[in-house]
Amino acid sequence: MVVGLLLMVTFFIMKSFRAEPSSAEVRVRCEQSITIKDIQFACVERVDTAEETSLGLSNTTDLASNEAMLFVFDAPAKYSFWMKDMDYSIDIIWADAEGVIVDIKQNVTPESYPDESFAPSQPAQYVLEVVAGITDSKKIRVGDTIEQL
Repeated sequence: MVVGLLLMVTFFIMKSFRAEPSSAEVRVRCEQSITIKDIQFACVERVDTAEETSLGLSNTTDLASNEAMLFVFDAPAKYSFWMKDMDYSIDIIWADAEGVIVDIKQNVTPESYPDESFAPSQPAQYVLEVVAGITDSKKIRVGDTIEQL
């Protein structure tokens, strides 16, 4: 009986000291890949619920150049995004129902929150968040098409 009690106490003590992964270690889930021109984003997390959309990339560590988060909405609109709980800059790409890019905001910084949110100039049904600078370095432009949506 005493041994059993000691084992239970030891288990609870060890469990309480076990390092849990911090939210800063969270990365995007690789659910699909997409292509813009000849640039492939091989690790794309698809987000389509209100809860997932609200959370977005918050509390993630960073994005690699082949990673992205794809927000999918039911209908085109001017969806606005913010940088709440972000630790790194991103480029935001808005695309219409056919995947044609209608707007891009480059190098959106965490310091913009809470004063700024970012919306497209035209309605969009898809929003793609990618590592900052990639739209410039890969020459991704308004009018290009996102494939494999």
